[in-house]
This record gives sequence, C-alpha cells and structure tokens, in this order.
Amino acid sequence: MSKFAKKARTRRQVSAIAAVTFQELIREKILWSSFLFGLLCVALAYLVSRLSFADNARIALDFGMAAISLVGGLISVVMGAVLVAKEVHNRTHYLVLTKPIWRWQFVLGRVAGLLGVLAVNAALMSAILVVVFLMSGGRLETSFFKCLALQVAEFGVLSAVACVFSVFTTSTLAAVFASGIWVAGHAMADIKILADKTEPYWMRPLLKTVSEIFPDLTRFDVKAEVSHSLPITWGYFAGTAAYGLAYMVFALAAACLIFSRKEL
Repeated sequence: MSKFAKKARTRRQVSAIAAVTFQELIREKILWSSFLFGLLCVALAYLVSRLSFADNARIALDFGMAAISLVGGLISVVMGAVLVAKEVHNRTHYLVLTKPIWRWQFVLGRVAGLLGVLAVNAALMSAILVVVFLMSGGRLETSFFKCLALQVAEFGVLSAVACVFSVFTTSTLAAVFASGIWVAGHAMADIKILADKTEPYWMRPLLKTVSEIFPDLTRFDVKAEVSHSLPITWGYFAGTAAYGLAYMVFALAAACLIFSRKEL
C-alpha cells in the first residue's frame, strides 16, 4: 500500500471514530444540561442588562462570554475524562480494536469527536449571545470572534489534557485531575509570581516546574479586552493559537503513547 493510500485510510478511520464519538456525546445528558445552563446564563445576561443603568451591551457580553467559557470548560473536563476510561471500563473498546485500527487512531478519533461537540456548542451559544448583544445596542468587532476562537482553543487543550488522564485511570479520577489543571491553568499568573517570592526557598523550583509543565490558560482569556473594546493583535492571537495547538499535540502524543503501551 502506498504512503498516500495509508494516509487516506488513516484519515477515514479517524474520521469514522470521530463521527461515532460525536453522535455518542450528543446524546449525553450532561451536554444538554450544560448547554441549557449556558442558555439560561445568556438569558439572565439580557435581563440583568435591562435592569442596569450602566452599559447594557457590555454587561450582556460579560455574562455571555463567561457562560461560554464555563460551560465549554466543564464539558471539556467531564467528557474528556470519560473518552477512553469509559470505553475501557465497559469493555466496548474491544469491538473497535479488533478491527484494523491502531490504538492511537482510536484516541485521536475520540478527541476529534469531542472537539466537534465543543465547537458546535460554542457556535450555538455564541450565535445566541450575538443576538442578545445586538439587541442590547452593542456593536460587533473582530476581537469578539478572536476571543471565541481562543476559547475553543482552550477547550481543545483541556480536552487533550483530560484524555491523558483518561487513558490510564478511572473517569472519576481523570475528571478530578483535569479539573485541577483547569483551575491551576487559570491561576498560572499568580503561580509564576509565587515561584519567585515563595518561602521556603526550596519550593521555588517546584513552582517554576509546575508553571512550565501546566498549560497557561490565562493566555486564552481575553474576555476583558473584548468587554472594554480593547484590540487583540493578530500577533497575539496567532501566538496563543500556536501555543494551544502545540500543547494539544504534546498532550495527545502522550495519551497515544500511554494507551498504546497499556495492557488491555
């Protein structure tokens, strides 16, 4: 089989697993519960903006973007934690791995399906937020769409990290560990400051190591800039997107390596 044919076959296999994963996750109750919670937050944003004497559009935008970030992060962590662990626990992965499919293709397909769900969820909530924002008298700018893209990139990083834990532990522990990474990632600016000032002295190298290994999720959080109509340069956008892509590749490579060597 030629190299081109092998690549085409790999794409078909990963795409097939991704499609099945997408359909499976769409039926999950937690997805719809989280989505409805996000819609409730967006609706609440509109009501709060109507009752406020301040900038109505900005209040609606703040609430809406916070809802997208919270719901997307929750779905990334919870569903990413069960991507592989649930299949291993239920022994359903044997039905797939008995076919001519490599284990790394199985992992990539599962993550790709989750990313599709996250993208659709973010797009739907963003569309509703845009309607609410425009009804509140706001004016859309390019920074809003940059912020949305960086949010999806953050969800991708969280999903990949959760998948790493999912391949070697239970779904519950994977969700706990991934949640810890989520919280630490958004506190990375404070961790970096503590790394230079904390006592005792021997704790500083540990904190510096943590700040280098854990993803810096504060880089993806540009909601304040959008809310205050501050520009987000294309250089910053491209650099942050590249950072997120690199971290995703690293995490997925680790997940594929661990799952490929795991005794099933």
